[in-house]
Amino acid sequence: MIQYRYEDLEINMPELFAHWDPHSEKYARGDQFITALHTGWRVDEVVVAELCEDHWFANGTRCVMVYHFTLQRDDETMVMPVISTPYIERLLANSPLRISSSAEVKV
Repeated sequence: MIQYRYEDLEINMPELFAHWDPHSEKYARGDQFITALHTGWRVDEVVVAELCEDHWFANGTRCVMVYHFTLQRDDETMVMPVISTPYIERLLANSPLRISSSAEVKV
């Protein structure tokens, strides 16, 4: 499986560090995803896209796209669900990553 590092994705973002932990936050933000790449996590080539309806906002819920990135560093693997933002959409559009729908991945 092809994997990409921070340098491979030509990310143009000032140094910004925002930690994410799946035990404390259900979804990650774009800056948390970039921080993971910057700190040595590699992302698998295939990204799973899922329309999610349980993201809470002050005025209730709304559907948002969530991208599930599989990240690996040394012998660790994690799936980071990242909420879609214009930055994440642009990063995906300009990267070699392939997007697959969650329906295509289910067996």
